[in-house]
Amino acid sequence: MNLTEEQKLAAENNNLTSLISASAGSGKTYTIAARVGYLIEEQGLSPEEIMAITFSRKAARELQSRVNEGVSAGTFHSIILKRCQELELEINVLDDEESDSLYDEVAKMLGIFLNGKWLKHSRNHYRKQVKSFREGKMDSPTPFVELYLSRLAISGSEDYDGILVRGISMALSGRFSNYRHVLVDESQDCEELQFEFVKALGIPTTYVGDESQCIYEFRGAKPQLLKATTDNCFILSQTFRCPSHVVNIANRLPLETKMSTSKTDGQIMRSGKLEEVLPAILEARDPEDIAILCRYGKQVEKYSQALYDMGLQVAELQRPPRGPIWSMLKYLQCPSSETCRKGVSDKWGSISHDFKPILWASSSAPTSSVHALTANYMRRFGNNPSVGDIMNSVQVPHHLLNEHKYFMQEHYDCLL
Repeated sequence: MNLTEEQKLAAENNNLTSLISASAGSGKTYTIAARVGYLIEEQGLSPEEIMAITFSRKAARELQSRVNEGVSAGTFHSIILKRCQELELEINVLDDEESDSLYDEVAKMLGIFLNGKWLKHSRNHYRKQVKSFREGKMDSPTPFVELYLSRLAISGSEDYDGILVRGISMALSGRFSNYRHVLVDESQDCEELQFEFVKALGIPTTYVGDESQCIYEFRGAKPQLLKATTDNCFILSQTFRCPSHVVNIANRLPLETKMSTSKTDGQIMRSGKLEEVLPAILEARDPEDIAILCRYGKQVEKYSQALYDMGLQVAELQRPPRGPIWSMLKYLQCPSSETCRKGVSDKWGSISHDFKPILWASSSAPTSSVHALTANYMRRFGNNPSVGDIMNSVQVPHHLLNEHKYFMQEHYDCLL
């Protein structure tokens, strides 16, 4: 691999625990891939002995495409859930909506949630109580925490933090003993339980992150814990993404890692008028060099239509569709959820009767962490059934295909 001097030092260090402090656009994923290659080729680890933890499923897929396929790349939750499946431990995972529904149910039982309103504090207040207890910051559980955790245990379910707690327990009991090195990407956004999971693994660790780039403190991230992990820090300061005028502005901020660049200046155009923006686009050498930022969705539609009319290709970044198919698959995953049942009733009123029985029939099958319908697809087509496979076997209406394909890829790719 053609590494810069900074990347080479970071990728080929021999410390048991190290931190790669990577500025934005500094080739972080490229360096992680090089680090994995070094561990395999120079330190004699097999790919199956390396765990690479990322912060999103998209990042995990990108990293997996760059490293040996034997490396376990995934989010904290997907790696723990995959090991649970390998050990045949059945878990029903609650998403945020289902977890909210359980919080409301517990509050009703305690008489602090009536007529759709919290009488004292808020759901977020009690969520913080549960998190504090799990992080060992409370000597004993409050009545709410005790009842919430007992309801999870009775139903055989886990919320997202509960998966981490289970993972820590599994790591301490040697259930991840086949791994000899772990890499943690975006580690500045890790929560305390995620740091505890990595520590519980008890193996050499490469953290990759930059405290200045933390964006999830409002959700419990603890970037200050990153500094305490190791004194062996390697800095990637050269950015390949940002031109000099952006770097100069960024370096005025109190960044942990100051940036440098050799990129020439680009152009920033501030305008809300379509007639001013379009001529600049036509003058550009390559439309792929242009990004248009809008404040709201209707502006995106307006610009997209104008560009299409000019014969230009447009790559819109849109929110994933979550309509009838999504709501049905979520219901089949957790039929006891009040939120999921409401989603089905709200979104299935306009679907043709010819298609309803196909999905309703599968709801009579035994449900588990992976519902019967999805399991059937997996047996036939593997983790990523093609659009043609779905159309030929289940006859999903064409206008719902994108929604269904997104659910299959994003929601279950990490679980199977």
